[in-house]
Formats: sequence, structure tokens, C-alpha cells
Amino acid sequence: MKKGKQNLPVHATTPAIPEHVSVAMAEIAENMQKGLLALAVGAGLQFDADLDGGRRDGVGRAKGPP
Repeated sequence: MKKGKQNLPVHATTPAIPEHVSVAMAEIAENMQKGLLALAVGAGLQFDADLDGGRRDGVGRAKGPP
């Protein structure tokens, strides 16, 4: 097998993907992070409602005595 340009070194500072793809991936990651936060908050609120026995109104205030 001939040795030629097949084994060129890759520099860690040189991106392997175009810049516009990198920017799009960063935006997707940011949106995913916001979605995961919303999911976690929703799950926490549901868990709190389950512990409370559903004694809260739609805004999160307690309805009254247990």
C-alpha cells in the first residue's frame, strides 16, 4: 500500500464540520436543555401534586384543610 496523503495529522483546533452546522447544533442543544428543564419542572409539580393529594387549585395554592 502506498503511503501518501492518507495519514495526515488532524489538529484539535480545526473543526471537522462547517461553522453553520456547528451553530445549528448549538441552537438545538440550547433548545433541548430548555425542554429538559421544562420536563423536570413539570415532573416535579406532578410529584408535588401527588404527595399533596390534589388539594391545590390550578395556580398552585392550597384549596383548604385536608
